[in-house]
Amino acid sequence: MRLVGEKIFYGWFVVAGCVLVTFGIAGGQFSFGVFLKPMTEDFGWSRASMSLAFAVTFMLSGLLRPLAGYLADRYSPKIATLSGVTVMGTMLLLIPFVGNLAQLYVVFAIMSIGITLGTGPILTKVVSAWFHTRRGLMLGLVGGAGSLGAMILVPATSLFLVLFDWKEAYWFLA
Repeated sequence: MRLVGEKIFYGWFVVAGCVLVTFGIAGGQFSFGVFLKPMTEDFGWSRASMSLAFAVTFMLSGLLRPLAGYLADRYSPKIATLSGVTVMGTMLLLIPFVGNLAQLYVVFAIMSIGITLGTGPILTKVVSAWFHTRRGLMLGLVGGAGSLGAMILVPATSLFLVLFDWKEAYWFLA
């Protein structure tokens, strides 16, 4: 506990930032199911072909994690994380402009880069650099923010779908 007049430990701000990043990226990632029905109805695509985009994202994200860990060690993890958030947000903004399945697959493949850089090994490195005695607790907070993001942003996105359409809902997520 800090007394009046003492500075607040900067690591708390780092954890808060990492929590927000994890919250947003996980919420954006796991909202995909909400878009399945309206997008298949608009484009006439099968649910299986649309679900492949989500599967590609998970597969590529898993394959890219070792590279993300390397980038976190070699370069600035802060820049890598900000790059990931930017890529993720940009891809969410572009999804409403998709016109065919190939474009959807490309956008989701690129989005997997943003997901990988904005979560996992890079945030673990960032938080671990600031905390030694409470490292497990801080990593738990950051990891738990993903579940919280999905729990809050998926229903919020559903509300946007009810009030507007799937394109505005993706822009909300972005």
